[in-house]
Amino acid sequence: MNFDGFTPHEFTRFSGLVDNDDPTVLPMGVAAVCKNCRFQLTTVATRYGLQTALQGPNQAPISGLASLIYTPENPGETLFQVPMVFDTDGYLLVERPAGSGHLVRVQGPLVSQPTNAHAMMTEAYNRALVAYSDLKTPCAPINVYGLRTQQLDPYGQKPLGGAWLASTAYAVGEYVQPTATGGNGHLYRCTVAGTTNTTEPAWPLTENATITDGGVTWEELTPVLVNRLPAPNSPQPSRAAGGGSFAAGRDVYLAMTYVNAQGESIASAPGILVNTNLNDAAQFTVPILASLAGWIGGLASQYQPVSVNVYEADVATGAAAPSSASFAQIGNFALGATVTVTSTAAGVAPPSSNTARVTPGGLQPPGTPTVERASNSGSFPAGRDVYLLATFTNTAGETLPSVAGMLIDTVVNDAIQVPIPSTLYQVTGVNLYEADVPTGEPAPATNTYALVGSFQPLTTATITASASGPPPPLTNTSGAGGNIAPDSGTGLRYASIAFTNRNGNLSPTVTAFTSISVDVPGEQLYMANIPTGPSNIINRTIGLTVADGTSAGPFFYIPSATVSANIPMTATVINDNATTTAFFNFTDEFLEAETSTDMTDRLRCVQPPAAVDVYYSPSNDRVVLSGVDGYGSGHYISLAADSESYYGDTSPIQVANGNGQRCICAREFQGTLFSLKERSGFTISPTATDPSTWSVQQRWEGVGPCGPRAVCVTNEFLFFVHRSGAYAYAPSEPEPKLMTKEIPTLWSQINWDYQHLIWCCVDDENKEIRIGVPLGNATVPNQTLTMNYMEGLTGPIHFSQYAGKEVAMGAARKWSLDDVAGSVAVRCERALPENASSFGALRQSQILIGSSSPDGTVQMIATGIYNDNGSGIACQYETTSTQDLMAVSMLGGVSINALGEGSMTVSVMVARGNHEIKLAPFPLNPENWKGYSGGARGQNERFRMRFTNGSVSNAWFALKYCSLFTRPLFSGRTGSNGA
Repeated sequence: MNFDGFTPHEFTRFSGLVDNDDPTVLPMGVAAVCKNCRFQLTTVATRYGLQTALQGPNQAPISGLASLIYTPENPGETLFQVPMVFDTDGYLLVERPAGSGHLVRVQGPLVSQPTNAHAMMTEAYNRALVAYSDLKTPCAPINVYGLRTQQLDPYGQKPLGGAWLASTAYAVGEYVQPTATGGNGHLYRCTVAGTTNTTEPAWPLTENATITDGGVTWEELTPVLVNRLPAPNSPQPSRAAGGGSFAAGRDVYLAMTYVNAQGESIASAPGILVNTNLNDAAQFTVPILASLAGWIGGLASQYQPVSVNVYEADVATGAAAPSSASFAQIGNFALGATVTVTSTAAGVAPPSSNTARVTPGGLQPPGTPTVERASNSGSFPAGRDVYLLATFTNTAGETLPSVAGMLIDTVVNDAIQVPIPSTLYQVTGVNLYEADVPTGEPAPATNTYALVGSFQPLTTATITASASGPPPPLTNTSGAGGNIAPDSGTGLRYASIAFTNRNGNLSPTVTAFTSISVDVPGEQLYMANIPTGPSNIINRTIGLTVADGTSAGPFFYIPSATVSANIPMTATVINDNATTTAFFNFTDEFLEAETSTDMTDRLRCVQPPAAVDVYYSPSNDRVVLSGVDGYGSGHYISLAADSESYYGDTSPIQVANGNGQRCICAREFQGTLFSLKERSGFTISPTATDPSTWSVQQRWEGVGPCGPRAVCVTNEFLFFVHRSGAYAYAPSEPEPKLMTKEIPTLWSQINWDYQHLIWCCVDDENKEIRIGVPLGNATVPNQTLTMNYMEGLTGPIHFSQYAGKEVAMGAARKWSLDDVAGSVAVRCERALPENASSFGALRQSQILIGSSSPDGTVQMIATGIYNDNGSGIACQYETTSTQDLMAVSMLGGVSINALGEGSMTVSVMVARGNHEIKLAPFPLNPENWKGYSGGARGQNERFRMRFTNGSVSNAWFALKYCSLFTRPLFSGRTGSNGA
């Protein structure tokens, strides 16, 4: 095309949209219209098209999207990707396998997802944390999804045995206690999941009793920590008239003890028959085993009670109750027997100590032997004091010796006679050891005793002379002994219990509700009714205090069985969610040394609250929650390296609590944690102390993100959207810089009533940031603003002192308005099959956009594709007018340098009447840049150019250069009066 006589007006750089002034005033190089365009260093081109990457099962908008990656933790594992999607029908979905386009719903029996909600997601420790809200207020608890386990669980746990809560959802296996201070000594297990009532139920005290509470059913089930059988409940005697020989006017007191194969418990409190008549008897029924506490019936047979000993004392009616020492044994009776006491008892007194142990260990020594004189039956000389010790023997070995029995001052030829009493222990015999000294001498040392022999119960041993056998044992070899140290006085040993879920989180717990008074050394501990938790619990941890502890700890646990100082230390971690009983043995020295397993801090932990935003801060190795009810001006921050644990007292941190602004979210940028409020920004400086004490410093005032999705972080700057504009903050700058001052007209068209839905997404690879906005009357993001920052963040217009006017900057940010409707977008690491695209980078990672339309799709920006799922892309780029075109001129034509496919429609726009002069379409070549030219005629002023692809599917262009040819008609403009 010959343009002789026409002046070229060259456009060699193509910048982005600028609408802050009329196109005839703006400098050459910026765009008056820029729709569905993308930029490279020297070119503007049609944006790449959208292709459906994922199709959800519902015709619902996508309101959550994340790119998750599993990093191998164990030998033999491989890295894999897990794109995750959430829709407004409440479906949480994962693509399985990544790149297949196949979405699988993930659900968990302990959680549910809300409808009409948005999901904010973050990844920590190969798990996805998912918070649900309307992006202003939380609407459901946070979920956690294990990338390897594919299990969806609650995030964190309720305290085991925490105070009951009204209108709260409980899962099967969660435990509460009444809200009264200190509880009522009982725990209650949820056996039917549901939501509690608004008022607290009347809690039953009977073991295993149940009560309905709204949709929840609770069962009384309290852990028990013991080493011996307890005293029985009091007998309840009734009068058996004429059945006995009691005198009239007597108060008959009856007590009983449990007897098992190990020994005898202490006596019950007495039951009383008041004011007998002549020849009355007292009668009661011994309970059967099945009627006793469930944990007693669950004991192994050698520890279960098999009978009771009954003891009696009586006093004149109205007299003071008899002392415990005045009771005498009536006899031994089987469980379930009917006992009739006909007269005052004359047997032995009740035991002063409890030998009915329920734990493994050696037998207790026998009682003090009874030593009797047998005159003229032996050969002891006169004037000897004879001492006797007794031990039990069984198949395992021999007990320690008893307290010595003695006979003082023998007569010549005396023998010693010892009745061997019966025993309920399973023994092979009773060994007797003898030592004698001159009358009046100190008692002999234990090692001077000598074995007489072994005797059977209910026989009588006769010792005729000093013994000469081996000495008594120094250790108890009759069974595996325990090493639990006794408490002193009224001291107690406490236990605290916590659940561990499959994510490794140790639950919160409460001040100990289980304790024992250990009064003798050498026994183990037995725990029954160990809580079993919800279905995601993998083990239970029992933390124990040392002797004379407190209900608030410190609590230590032993993770696995070991041997220390030749003493076996049992694990106090139950590695399943089914076992309900366990034996424990340890020394306090070993327990207290387990400082790495001090679980006392679990008393400070609370269930993680619901939140609007959840974010993992890698530099601090903590999870930050924002938008928690009651903490709108701050955050909840987890424990370090413990993503599901929060301290109720010190995990919350307030950020400028009095400035009247909500905390929108927290994000880490270049290793610094930023707290972003509605109209200000702060940095948080962590220390070794708890988050509530961390330093907070304000960085700027006046602007902040309009919602939790309206923030993204690049390698170079932190970016956010505020109603006044989009801003970029770099550490080198004192405050965020406005990025949208060149598009105020477009910015004013955003429906700011729905600003909380605005999102931004960074594409570091292509140096682009996309912002999804609701334009016009839209109530969801229906358009996308794309900012290209390949050449920096500088504004596109600069006043040149050299030229004396504003000029367009080539190296500047560039905006395009794109017809992309989405609720959320991410760059997703997602491997595609080799045949999916000829572009290798796209096969590794894509920009995915969750549709805001009710179609359930996730769209991919597909490199090299120029249609939106078959529909044409309405690409349009319009230049401004140059200063040279302000005068009335004759149009000669245009010349361009472009490539593409299909036809490029080129028009020349003229100012008066907004007239458009269309040129013949230019057919483009996709392979090489090519020069095109076309003539056009007309006369006017303020010419500028429009380039489109005609909205035709697969038609696209890339423009590197264009020139507009004109010829001035006048040397200057006429006056306003036309003269």
